[in-house]
Amino acid sequence: MGGGGGGGERRPKTKIVCTLGPASRSVEMVEKLLKAGMNIARFNFSHGTHAYHRETLDNLRTAMDNTGIALCCYCDENMICMSYKKLAEDLNPVSVILSSDGTITLTVLACDKELGLVRCCCENSAVLGERKDVNLPGVIVDLPTLTEKDKEDILQWGVPNKIDMIALSFVCKGSDLVEVRKLLGKHAKTILLMSKVENQEGVANFNTKGQYTRKASGDCYSDVGVHDQISKAYLS
Repeated sequence: MGGGGGGGERRPKTKIVCTLGPASRSVEMVEKLLKAGMNIARFNFSHGTHAYHRETLDNLRTAMDNTGIALCCYCDENMICMSYKKLAEDLNPVSVILSSDGTITLTVLACDKELGLVRCCCENSAVLGERKDVNLPGVIVDLPTLTEKDKEDILQWGVPNKIDMIALSFVCKGSDLVEVRKLLGKHAKTILLMSKVENQEGVANFNTKGQYTRKASGDCYSDVGVHDQISKAYLS
């Protein structure tokens, strides 16, 4: 644990990390941990509320002031971050979340709409990488047809380079295609649109009169994949 030879006080290379929980979060107990050599205080956000952890942090800072010992504190979150802001509003207990092409299945246990948090149980083991897809079977998501990046890609790269076709993901209704045509303006006459039907809403509207065939000048096809039951996929 010690450093190399030479004069002066040796500083240990090994750091001691202590999780501050119900039995170790009081000012008195934290002072003992500090004096015993604690270097890092860990806050486990898999348990407890924000108010609970704030109280623990206040106790830690008081103990640090009392002992004159400073350290590092860090949060340990068993949490997956998703970009869809209405996740807690649109889901309910027993709803299903599919991620990474359906290789990971999460069953919703509870939703905290105020904090925007969803507590889930992971039903299987798989590796979750960064920026993976997330699908909510049976849920009509409140998302724009095109993101700002999509618009930038189309207008600043696609149109200038005279592309022939645009494949649109998660098309749910004919108005989605109308929006893209408006964005294209005069170029809508020469660029075909391909609708990728990838959720239950899209399947339900696929054969609805006027939803797709009259709105798209290009081919329409269904790519339902993992989002729906196989029996529903055949309907497309």
